[in-house]
Amino acid sequence: MKTRRQRTIDLVKATIDRLLADGQTVTLEAICARSPEVDPEGHGVKKAGILGNEEAHAYYRKHSVTYQSGRGQPCSSTVPPANKGRSRRTVAHR
Repeated sequence: MKTRRQRTIDLVKATIDRLLADGQTVTLEAICARSPEVDPEGHGVKKAGILGNEEAHAYYRKHSVTYQSGRGQPCSSTVPPANKGRSRRTVAHR
């Protein structure tokens, strides 16, 4: 009998492979929606199961365009203030 951890890994990999074969975008929502179709038991996987399983999460990150596109973008705290005379500390405090 497979462990739950291994079952999650197998389902995530199979679901991602199916999504890619169908030309669909790999997202957590898409994996959760399609995984019951791949699961012989019909249960599928949940978002927390993917995020809590290191190997399954790594496989998701490797194939997810949306995950990869969000990386490397500056966060809002790195944008300089519009008025150069304003203190960042004062602006952040408000």
